[in-house]
Amino acid sequence: MSASAAAALALATVVPLEAAKADTPQVSVETGVGMAHISWTAVDGAQRYEIERTLMNGSTPAGPGTIVGIWTPTRGGDNITQGPTVFADHGFVVGERYQWRVRPVIGGTPGDWSEPIVMSTPDHPGPSQYLTGHEMSDGVRYTTDAEEVELMTRIAADSPRVRLESLGTTYEGRPILAAVVGNPPGTPQQIAKNGSVLLAGNVHGTERSGREAGLTMLRRLAFSDEQWVTDLLSTTTVIIVPTQNPDGQANSQRSNISGQDLNRDHILLRHPEALGIAKVIRDYQPDIIVDAHENPGAGTDIQFLWPRSLAVESNLFTYNQMLVGRGSIYAKASEAGISPGQWGTHRVDNWETLLSNVSGLKNTVGLLVEVPWGATSAHPAEGVQGGPENLRRRTAAAYWAFETILDYHHENKATVKATKAGAAAYQSANTGPLYLDGAYPIPVSPPITDANTIMFQPYCGYRLSPEQYAARDGSDENATVSWKSAPVKDRLAAHGVVVENVGSGIVQVKLAQPLRGLIPFMLDPDLETSTVRPQGTPNIGMVDATRLDDRRSTVFVKGVSTGVPNRVGTDGCSVNDLIADEQAWPNKGQFVSHVNHVVNDLRGKGLLSNKEASAISKAVASGK
Repeated sequence: MSASAAAALALATVVPLEAAKADTPQVSVETGVGMAHISWTAVDGAQRYEIERTLMNGSTPAGPGTIVGIWTPTRGGDNITQGPTVFADHGFVVGERYQWRVRPVIGGTPGDWSEPIVMSTPDHPGPSQYLTGHEMSDGVRYTTDAEEVELMTRIAADSPRVRLESLGTTYEGRPILAAVVGNPPGTPQQIAKNGSVLLAGNVHGTERSGREAGLTMLRRLAFSDEQWVTDLLSTTTVIIVPTQNPDGQANSQRSNISGQDLNRDHILLRHPEALGIAKVIRDYQPDIIVDAHENPGAGTDIQFLWPRSLAVESNLFTYNQMLVGRGSIYAKASEAGISPGQWGTHRVDNWETLLSNVSGLKNTVGLLVEVPWGATSAHPAEGVQGGPENLRRRTAAAYWAFETILDYHHENKATVKATKAGAAAYQSANTGPLYLDGAYPIPVSPPITDANTIMFQPYCGYRLSPEQYAARDGSDENATVSWKSAPVKDRLAAHGVVVENVGSGIVQVKLAQPLRGLIPFMLDPDLETSTVRPQGTPNIGMVDATRLDDRRSTVFVKGVSTGVPNRVGTDGCSVNDLIADEQAWPNKGQFVSHVNHVVNDLRGKGLLSNKEASAISKAVASGK
């Protein structure tokens, strides 16, 4: 259980050992936000356990009990054996009084029920005047888009801990809002230095549990004076974007209103929703990014995925997968009675553009969190998908994930930051291979077969013509919704990519910078060819820029060798890479001025002698 759950809530008295039968479990219950964690002593020979919940009227049952949980030792995913005998009941109405009992099943025959544990569950955290529509309805419905905007606006107005920021506006005119929560919230520069976690939900409009969990977390952090909140906000700023896809949410559709799956737009940034999220990541540099989803099937109580692209620095990948995901978060889920698993990833449909994967390409710990829509055999009383018990369970699971990841950051911030810094330093050095495809293996059974892996040795970077730098994507002529993206210039800037002006509108993007792993996915001319990403779908690259990878032995100007050695600098750029004689310059004077600037710079860095620099300048001046 997370540290915040321990701050909660009441621990019921355990039935004394001498008062219990040897084959009857001894039960205790802890309650958290929307959850009851029922734990018991194991009974020899039991293949499974049944957990019963009964609504109480004081000390009297208000009706018959219902079996709400089936615990088996194999509830965990990825061939994980469930550890302690604990079950998380997270479908009840909060604030009510309940009784819980547990019984073993041996050889198919149920044993005796344990002594009952009766207790009241805590109300929703935070002031009741800021409850969501979901909470006010006891989980019968989700919060409307109008309720969400009104609630976030009121919370920001009434709490000095909250700053509300607009990330843009959707095609239907809805605001895309982020709540920055601190004590008090600092500037973006201060927050980037001190540390933050980004909690993002509802990128797919019909997957709303993360949205509801984010709004509940916002209210708790904004107003509560409990120790958990005070301690957390003393070290961490929490950035909450409950709804990344307001139009999709309002219209009950997965995509945005133009038909774009926004979780396939975090590289291209063609649409305002993804563009806004990119700017948040650029400005606040969160240490951990959490992207909350729901999946249409049934499975473990909660599933996770982390950045898998081979372009993610290897130490960051290992830390994210083995220590954060499968290490800490899986273990905490099992301890809390929540069955964990790994989300069933795939290698098609531009998976590299998932926010969780792009987080790694931006040298950040990233976690995709998936809560299943459908009830499983572990939750036999849940009933129909979309029913109140089902909606409450989904929201409580997402909230638990947010709370637990915030705990992890609070306890391990220094290690997270050091891992991030190491990844950024590795990318900035422009050493090691570059990738346009391929994924790190993950320890699941059966293993996922890797697609064709394209690997390049380091090179200088890319050059864009003025037309490419200004290029904009847009809708087809007959599209239902007409849209046009921001130009490449603004989309690169939203990511935080460093761009250098060459002259006459020509720009270059060197790979020796922190976002090196991301850049080829936007600009490489081979990205969408038939031999690269053969299982993928086009639509990652922004433009087919010119790759700067000239390793000829001597410096050439307009196809003529100068005889000067074509040396390569520490940034991976050769002299030929920087000459830019392949570009269409408006006139010779501007080209000559550019080359003179390059050779003077390289002479200052010791890459060219005075004689060599002069030879190149003379060749440019005398050429056509």
